[in-house]
This record gives sequence, C-alpha cells and structure tokens, in this order.
Amino acid sequence: RLKKSTLPIKSIAQLKAEAEQICGIPDPAPFTEKVVAVVKWVDGTVIDVVRQVRAS
Repeated sequence: RLKKSTLPIKSIAQLKAEAEQICGIPDPAPFTEKVVAVVKWVDGTVIDVVRQVRAS
C-alpha cells in the first residue's frame, strides 16, 4: 500500500543526509567514564554499556 501511495519513499541514509543539510552535523555527546546501564544477552554475557552524559 505504501509504495502505491504518492508519498516519497526514502532510505535512512537519504533522510540522514537531508536532516544534516537542514540542521548541520551535531557535535558528539560528551560522556563520562561512569557506567549507568549494562546490556546483557540472555546468557548473561555483557554486550554493551551505557555511559553517563557529561553535564554541559
């Protein structure tokens, strides 16, 4: 249904490029070393950590 509509279909890369053209490329967020969350797989393996964002 969506492909038959008149809405333009764009890839994520196209949407990102369009947003960066309008808003500019943001500065990366400054993080501290403090871990505020741990992402684990079902078997307990740590697969990622979330770090605290430094106050600006």
